[in-house]
This record gives sequence, structure tokens and C-alpha cells, in this order.
Amino acid sequence: MLFANNVNSIFIAGVKKMDSYYEFLRQELDNYEGKFDKFILYVPDFFKLLCALTDEKVTKEDKLLINSALAYFVIPNDVIPEDIYGPMGYVDDVYVCVLVLNKIKDKYGLEFLNKYWEQDEALDKVLEISYKKSLEILEEKSLTEAVLQSSGLN
Repeated sequence: MLFANNVNSIFIAGVKKMDSYYEFLRQELDNYEGKFDKFILYVPDFFKLLCALTDEKVTKEDKLLINSALAYFVIPNDVIPEDIYGPMGYVDDVYVCVLVLNKIKDKYGLEFLNKYWEQDEALDKVLEISYKKSLEILEEKSLTEAVLQSSGLN
């Protein structure tokens, strides 16, 4: 019983950390205005959606995809680091998230994702625009392959 209590405590602490990381992302982007603002501002929502999907029954391969996207948020030196480039540094994170979310959507359907989407904008449109714009920026700078390799999605 002691082990189960410890596991439960660790799980609750992990959930609180995910909530606080979501809040951190939201606060960091709240005051950002610029060329990339519309799709960059979805970063916290993509993070929250991916966190919710960790509780879903999906294949082992899909769990790995979801966890890879979540891990990409926290690696200190991703391809475009936020601490150096500010909100522009989230372009690669958006690309990784949307790539994974599109794969999950294609396999399980849009409704599977929509039950966790809390924004007014239609998720399919947000995914489409975010993918297109993030890919465009990465390709402009020849960084797409680097992002795929760094995230383990290549």
C-alpha cells in the first residue's frame, strides 16, 4: 500500500507540474505581439492537449509520439531556443506538436482530439494554419530536418 501511495503522490505532483508549465507558457506568451503571434499563441494549448492525450488508450507507438512532442518542450537546447529567440523560439515546438497531433488526428479522428480542445477556434483549422506557417518558417531557414532529428520524429 505504501508503494501505491507513493506512486499516487508522484502522479499528482507530475500533474501539478504540467499545469504550472502550461501556466508558465501562457504567461510567457500573453503579452507577445508580432508577426507570428496567432499561431505561436497556441503553444500552451497544444501542450495541454498533448498532456491530456497521455491518459488516452492509444498504441505504444502513438504514446511515444505524444511523449516525444512533450519532451521537445523541455529540452534546453532545442533547434530554436526560446531563451535566445523569445516567442520566435516556439516555432519548432509548434511544428513538432502539430506534426504529432495531425498523426493522431489522422489515426483516431478529429473528435478524439476535440474533446480536449478548449479554444473557440476550430482545432482542424488551427492545426492546418500552425503546420503551414511553422513549416514555412523552418524551411526558409533550412531547419526542418534538424527539428525532426532533435525531436526523434525523423
